[in-house]
Amino acid sequence: MLTHYLKQLTLHTRFVALAAPLSHLAALPRRISQPELREIKQEPKLLAAACRLLLLPQSSTIEACSELESQLALCVRLAPEGKHVAFEQEEQKARRLRRKFPGVDVRQVALLNEALRRELAAAESDNDASPLPPPTDAQDVLSAMRLEGRSLDALIDPAQPIDLIRLSVTGAELFVMMGAEQLLMRCRPSLVFESTLSALAQWELRPQDVFDYLNGLGYRVFLPRAFVAGGGPLLRAEFTEAHASPLLACNFIATAPERVCGRRLVQRSVRRSERVPLAGQVNVA
Repeated sequence: MLTHYLKQLTLHTRFVALAAPLSHLAALPRRISQPELREIKQEPKLLAAACRLLLLPQSSTIEACSELESQLALCVRLAPEGKHVAFEQEEQKARRLRRKFPGVDVRQVALLNEALRRELAAAESDNDASPLPPPTDAQDVLSAMRLEGRSLDALIDPAQPIDLIRLSVTGAELFVMMGAEQLLMRCRPSLVFESTLSALAQWELRPQDVFDYLNGLGYRVFLPRAFVAGGGPLLRAEFTEAHASPLLACNFIATAPERVCGRRLVQRSVRRSERVPLAGQVNVA
């Protein structure tokens, strides 16, 4: 909590350079007492590295529930020419995002798919026979969804290209993906999404449900460390095991095989061109 507070407090100020060492120092006791969480502690750095590989200056992104303003700041910095849309259901947080990121299209909307929106609306009108009893940890999410639940397919202009979607919506990531199926098939954006057993259980979901949906759309799922290192995608059983203790990740990366992934492939193309001269470029001096 202290680490997160320091990051948010110093973001876009002259003291931002002090946040990292102070956060590292504040987290030292926990790292010593819980060495099994070492991989999770590295995750923010790995996700930042993944964004550097996925984004080009003109890339456009969607941030659903921007829990970490620093991550939104990273996307804006890496893709200054792109269009960025952030969805935040809390009014106060949405105002803060608009103030800190005037160039970002911040919308105070909760995201979900149409089927779940109708189910929640039915539950709202009949509390005694609710098909989805709201779990304690997801109460705020459900309340906001009942008020303004919309799908990405309904909110994003079909003419707008999208290169990256980041999702962190308290276990409802799959529902947001389902509400963005047309966008996923049309633009084939890369996904950075949170997935933990406890969050999924709030919605009676399993890791296999998320993996099967993405796999059905032709997406491959990676651990952040493997993606950054150029490793291979996860199998279904491996994705499930990554959620068990000791955790291998709380966030995962999904990409479509045919998607040109930003800087990674651009850098590879540059290296290839350096090794193999193109036709008409041979030095004959």
